[in-house]
Amino acid sequence: MIDREYEKDTVSEEETNCRLFLKSSIHEAKMAGKSLFDIVTKAEDEEDDGLGDEIEMMTEALLTKKDGRISVTYKEKTEGLENVKTSVSFMEDDRNIITVCRGGGGEGFVIENGKRNFSLYRTPYGIIEMCVYGKKVENNLTEDGGVIVMDYSVELKGMCAQRTKMTIKVTK
Repeated sequence: MIDREYEKDTVSEEETNCRLFLKSSIHEAKMAGKSLFDIVTKAEDEEDDGLGDEIEMMTEALLTKKDGRISVTYKEKTEGLENVKTSVSFMEDDRNIITVCRGGGGEGFVIENGKRNFSLYRTPYGIIEMCVYGKKVENNLTEDGGVIVMDYSVELKGMCAQRTKMTIKVTK
């Protein structure tokens, strides 16, 4: 059953209840003191050492298509992120630029192949400048379901970088 927050009196033609499977691994950057660009270009040859945190979850989600934008919205149910509303979206005509928003406040970050994107990220400790470098984005998600694969590095001002590999599979 979908969380009541996602249910509406009537679900429009553009909204579909669906299932979401998310698999993510997060690795700290091995090259402390280097710039994000250096970390990303050198990380291409690195093997997955298996030392990162891995998250797998299956949950109910809402798949929406409106004004050319497809989004999947779900609540994260992982340790430390209990019931955080997350939305992953993209424009249909440019599906390899992904926007990820957490917390419902409209704040988020952009992941794009081969590009650095800067944003401000709100944390319980204040707002932090964040840089995201998209190493890989593959996306075949449509209003009927599909898969998004993302590989990206994150650098938070004053904190070390991390690399995240994430797969999101959406089914009806």
